Amino acid sequence: MILLDMLAAFSDPAEEELEALMDAYENLLYAITVGILGNGRREDAEECVADTFLAYWRNRHRPIENVQAYLAVSAKHMALNRLKQLRRREYEQLTEEMPDLFSLSPEEEVMETINEEIVRQVLTELKGYDGEIFLRRYFWCQSVKEIARQMGLQPKFVENRLYLAKKHIREELLRRHINL
Repeated sequence: MILLDMLAAFSDPAEEELEALMDAYENLLYAITVGILGNGRREDAEECVADTFLAYWRNRHRPIENVQAYLAVSAKHMALNRLKQLRRREYEQLTEEMPDLFSLSPEEEVMETINEEIVRQVLTELKGYDGEIFLRRYFWCQSVKEIARQMGLQPKFVENRLYLAKKHIREELLRRHINL
């Protein structure tokens, strides 16, 4: 209420109201924006505070019941939007600077296709539970306990079958001249 009484006493209410609000709430808004953006982004936090007051100024003709809450929420959203922009910009810079690690030469693509086919063949050669246990563990990402429970086996049995399956696959890939 004191703030409203102060605002009513000014001769040019719009500009002086903004100045009074800036004096009253600038530190609060700065603390909010620094809390979201971090201490290393003080300039961005200051810009968010300025943008918050600018947004208030543009919307000053709308009735606002709680100015402090309005400014605080606006500052929070300004800081969150700025944080998204900064992260997006950092990601774009990072991806531009990174070499394309996942692109393969035509020869590498052919070798990759051949290797995948050999691995598929070796997996189909696994006998008994071994193939299913291996697929559940390494392709479906199930835990040993979950595999044992679903297949009605003991966890130790599943672990042993995984060990033997990996050993068999490794031997077959080496026999077929695939480097691991």
